[in-house]
Amino acid sequence: MEIMNISAFLEEMDNDYDDVNMIVTEFSESIKIQLQNMLEQLGRGDFTTLSREAHSIKGGARNVMAPRLESAAENLEFAAKDFNQNNIKKSLNNLSEEFLVFNKFITENLYINH
Repeated sequence: MEIMNISAFLEEMDNDYDDVNMIVTEFSESIKIQLQNMLEQLGRGDFTTLSREAHSIKGGARNVMAPRLESAAENLEFAAKDFNQNNIKKSLNNLSEEFLVFNKFITENLYINH
C-alpha cells in the first residue's frame, strides 16, 4: 500500500502545488495536535472522543490520498469503538508510526516538486 498518491492528489487539485502543499501542511499540523489529544483521551479512558479524533484523521487521510495513514486511523477508530484498551494502545502507536512515515514522505517528495 502506498504512503500517498501524490500524482492523483495533484490532479484532483488541478496541479496547484501551492494549494497541495498548504493543505498537506495544515493536515500534518492538525494530526500532531490530534495525536497528543488522543494520548490524553486514552489516559482518561475517553474512548468515544478518541474514536471521533481517529475518524477525523481517517477522513483527512482519504482526502489527501494517504491510504496507509487512513487505514491506521480506521483501525484505531474501531478499536476505540470496541473499548479495547490493548488494541487502542497498539493502534495509536501504529497511527503515530504511520504519521511519521507520512511526514517524512511528504517532506522528501511533495515539497521538492514545485
